Amino acid sequence: MKKLLAAILCLSFLLVGCSQPDNRSTDEKFIDALKSGLVARWKIADDNSALTPDYDNLAKAELNYIESFKDEDFENKELQKLAKDYVDLIEQTQEISSLAETNYDAFSTQYNQIYYERLNDLRLINDINKLEFEQSNDQKNMDDLLYQADVNNAVEELKEKFQFELADEHSDTELDYYYATYEAIVTNDTDIAFNSFNGIVNEIGEDSVIFEQGYINADNWKPGETRKFDLFVDQPVKDFSITEITYSDSVTQNYQTIKF
Repeated sequence: MKKLLAAILCLSFLLVGCSQPDNRSTDEKFIDALKSGLVARWKIADDNSALTPDYDNLAKAELNYIESFKDEDFENKELQKLAKDYVDLIEQTQEISSLAETNYDAFSTQYNQIYYERLNDLRLINDINKLEFEQSNDQKNMDDLLYQADVNNAVEELKEKFQFELADEHSDTELDYYYATYEAIVTNDTDIAFNSFNGIVNEIGEDSVIFEQGYINADNWKPGETRKFDLFVDQPVKDFSITEITYSDSVTQNYQTIKF
């Protein structure tokens, strides 16, 4: 009996000894969970042969790992904010996933905006803690997402540089005639080369009402190059606002649209 009890005690000590406490911080646990969720998502995407991805399952794959961190307290408060925002975005994707089957245009519009914000969150999270993977294919997937996020960020930075100034103006009150040219001189000071860079610009009148839309365009816009963009209007303008940019970068050569 004593030998049996001793054996049980020894086994208990062994089991306890093998069970190490998890001393990782919440920040570290989240980063590990985020990476596990992404790997799970990519596996579903790779295994899916359907024409339309299963967006609900893709979202669930990530939420299974990270949803519990939505209300956790982090050491790094910026990481905590990004973690909550990222979980919210995945939940939003799940909420609209049923639209993919019934109204794909409506789904695509909402999904693209969520995807854009999701990539930006990943970029900012990676700035805080590098998202590194053991498997080369997983690392490539991550690098592709981060590159896309960098391109999106470059587009947004360039958008802020468009300041349209009056270049030429003609008017005749008797003939009720008005014509003006506005121009913006913008340098591509990002690291991204664009095969195409096209934007839609709201032209806002003195009554603060949008009276027309203009268009900006640049092809083969390389880093360091300065371009001139013209807008032509037929009434006085109070302001301009870029609402959408469609671009293709020289690496992926895919067309993407960002709405502002």
